[in-house]
Amino acid sequence: MREERMGMNEKMGKEGGNEMGNVQRSTSNVQRPTGADGRAAAFDLEERLLDYAAEIIRLTERVPHTRAGNHVAGQLLRSGTSPLPNHGEAQAA
Repeated sequence: MREERMGMNEKMGKEGGNEMGNVQRSTSNVQRPTGADGRAAAFDLEERLLDYAAEIIRLTERVPHTRAGNHVAGQLLRSGTSPLPNHGEAQAA
């Protein structure tokens, strides 16, 4: 009965002989830009979202032009380029 309630990850971890736990690790990828005077500069999310959208466009150009590749590339293109206009709409509200 308990095994029926266990998630797939827990089942796989027990069968493999090692326990898989919910481990949280801190990340140090926070960027804090500084200005010329050494103080924290303004955080420009719009510029970063524009760079992200440009990278997504370049990535989708490299996906193979197969039926599946075109489908995945289209989905990635739509989802990867939408944060910038969504941010603009939220700022205007």
